[in-house]
Amino acid sequence: MSCDLRVERLMPGAPEVPLVARWRHEAFFAEEGWSLQQGVELLEGCLRKTEREIGFLARLAGRPAGTALLIERELEARHDVTPWLAGLYVEPWARRQGVGAALVASVEGSARKAGFARLHLYTPNAEDFYARLGWCVEERFLWDGEPFVLMVRDLQK
Repeated sequence: MSCDLRVERLMPGAPEVPLVARWRHEAFFAEEGWSLQQGVELLEGCLRKTEREIGFLARLAGRPAGTALLIERELEARHDVTPWLAGLYVEPWARRQGVGAALVASVEGSARKAGFARLHLYTPNAEDFYARLGWCVEERFLWDGEPFVLMVRDLQK
């Protein structure tokens, strides 16, 4: 991990919220027909909750480089489990520099601090990345005809 990499909590109203919302919109919601404004509102809603739902912003050399969320409920009710690591996104210029791993570790640490024993995530294409970080496949399934993996991470030491 780079020594000039820092992960901080993303607070409601922070100047980076529109940027993070745009990242999330382009990566996850644009193809679903969501507007960018809906993405901003969704993100702000997550950030205004409790210590059990937290947004993170990674900075590399002082520049915003990525984001991830700890959320209690995933948008899709496919699996009735909680909590979730959601919306991990790293800017292309910052990839392969430890940003994603640092964001995952921050979400895991916050989930542990909030008293959760287990964390979940969905991924269509990052199974190997998460496996390297200690995550395990719980289930493979189709979501809108596309293959996805439900992964879990036990947080107990």
